[in-house]
Amino acid sequence: MVKAQGSIVGFNYGNQKPDGSGLMIQSDYEAAFNNAKQLVGTNGQYTSARLYTMLQNGGSNVPISAIPAAISTGTSLLLGLWASAGEQAFEIELQGLTNALSQYGAQLKSAGLLVGISVGSEDLYRNSPLGAGGNPGADPDVLVDFINRVKVVVSQSVVAGTPVGHVDTWNAWVNGSNSPVVAASDYIGMNGFPYFQSTNDNTPANLATLFSESLSATEGIAQGKPVWVTETGYPTTGPTSNQAVPGVQVAHDYYHNVGCSQLFGKRNTWWYIQQDAPSAGVNNPNPAFGVIAASTCPTNLNGPFEFPHLLVPISSTSPNTAFGTQYSATINPFTSSLFNFDIPVSDAGKTCTLVFLWATTASYTFNNAGGLAVSQLSAPAGQGTTYANVPSSKGVGAVDAVVPGGNYVVASGPCQAGQTVGYRVDSTGGADLTYFQNFDPKGPIGLYLTVC
Repeated sequence: MVKAQGSIVGFNYGNQKPDGSGLMIQSDYEAAFNNAKQLVGTNGQYTSARLYTMLQNGGSNVPISAIPAAISTGTSLLLGLWASAGEQAFEIELQGLTNALSQYGAQLKSAGLLVGISVGSEDLYRNSPLGAGGNPGADPDVLVDFINRVKVVVSQSVVAGTPVGHVDTWNAWVNGSNSPVVAASDYIGMNGFPYFQSTNDNTPANLATLFSESLSATEGIAQGKPVWVTETGYPTTGPTSNQAVPGVQVAHDYYHNVGCSQLFGKRNTWWYIQQDAPSAGVNNPNPAFGVIAASTCPTNLNGPFEFPHLLVPISSTSPNTAFGTQYSATINPFTSSLFNFDIPVSDAGKTCTLVFLWATTASYTFNNAGGLAVSQLSAPAGQGTTYANVPSSKGVGAVDAVVPGGNYVVASGPCQAGQTVGYRVDSTGGADLTYFQNFDPKGPIGLYLTVC
């Protein structure tokens, strides 16, 4: 069984890589889900994911690779079917759901990872004068039909009884003409963004009140059904919306006054969003709601990056042996590898993101188990560094489960310009990995600092 109402906290996840280079694959989702659990100051509460589509690629009925990623990382799911593209497209979504439940349903059930299924996202809003535009929505009767068809598929699967509902904006839910969708749903998924309430007093001091009012209004039409908050958040950058000015401090206050005070531990919540999805021709989303997108650089070597100028292994089985600098890294339960980065003065004022990249075409040996823990050394390593005399270190990040093909963000922050910075990489969970450090952008492997 999944956790009880009120104990689920997660993020919304799109299907595009944050750098806009293509669709996310299983390893990308695994990295994102693990990253969510490791966010500083959250006590590991972000253990759920809301998805918008059942499909890995919209043209086929192959299930989205976020599902096996969720199973491998212990991440619960609010699955989603896109419902605003017409009957033919929805039928493919439905086939994707059928295939997913056939392939993964037993694992999702035994692990208690399936929270619910959402049929559509903001279709009623986009079908109204408020949201009408180039991306049409769906009529209430169409959504009711879609919901009922999903319920049939679910009832004939191993996850029979899973809640099936719909996600929409609060001001679409309170429109009485949409009440048939309320009646057809097992739960109500509410999206609420005071930032966009440009006809109201949306000054920073009134944001939490506006959200509370929208939640109460949604509960008033819910016909006694649970209301889950499926999207809310506040942008750190972007245009001013009436009196709502984007900014880090306002976003911080909104998170505490709405998320911490009104939602977390009280109501199933999926925050918007872990990382902003790229738009066509737009590198920087505007407005930007992503919790980590603004503070991390790309997980590839297509732009500026720093590579290690010293790579030294140390071994607990030979604690006094100095192996000197190497071209290959060894990371196993007995051996760690140390990396020095000489960060130039020209990186002053920039962001440095510590990433571990792993192209499947690279040269490596791996036992297909475990992960990596990374810590920053109190002083750089040297040619004579051994296990016995290695400087102390402080953890900066970890990847609980690494797999070939994954690109992982370990940590991010201001570049320590003009300094030599050392890192230590240790094995966790029995990982045994040896690889040749290769910074060819077409097939990189190893620890790097990307710069932006």
